[in-house]
Amino acid sequence: LSLHDALPILLLVLTEFIYLDLIACLIAIVAVNYFPVYNYPNPTGKYQVGFKQTWISGLDVSFFYPTKVKTRDVKACPHDQTAQRIYEMFLFFTPPKIPYFVIKFFFSHLDQRKLGVNLNAPIAHDGESLPVILFSHGLSAHKHLYSAFLKEWASHGFLVAAVDHPETIWFPIKDEYDFIEKR
Repeated sequence: LSLHDALPILLLVLTEFIYLDLIACLIAIVAVNYFPVYNYPNPTGKYQVGFKQTWISGLDVSFFYPTKVKTRDVKACPHDQTAQRIYEMFLFFTPPKIPYFVIKFFFSHLDQRKLGVNLNAPIAHDGESLPVILFSHGLSAHKHLYSAFLKEWASHGFLVAAVDHPETIWFPIKDEYDFIEKR
């Protein structure tokens, strides 16, 4: 088979891939704009859930705790980090590098999700000390992926401290060998 004979077949195959990519993009655009964004489930405990976020020794720590007061809710990712985190996971796990603006376009709506908590509400402890849960997420995750659990525990009377550690969230790597060397 000569190059002259193979060229039309190659162009046909490439054209089919381009059409499939366009169809996938159109489906994604429709899904992003017409389907609802996931909401966190409501906790089942007897308390509302209070929320406070702070920095301790360079770590981003969120506290989920029982409260009886309703205040204002907060965004699940207050600094619009969802698209950035997804992009960095794509950089590591997918061979074709997807441009950041594409990921931002398709996933930035997730940053609008509300956490379903009461910001800076007073703690409801009824004069007793609260049992404490210290929560640490796994590799390439972040604490708000587990918010449903954290809120559930707080609604049942636990004080939950959830720590984000950036060295396991972000992928500041060039390739899989760089990743292995950093770990």
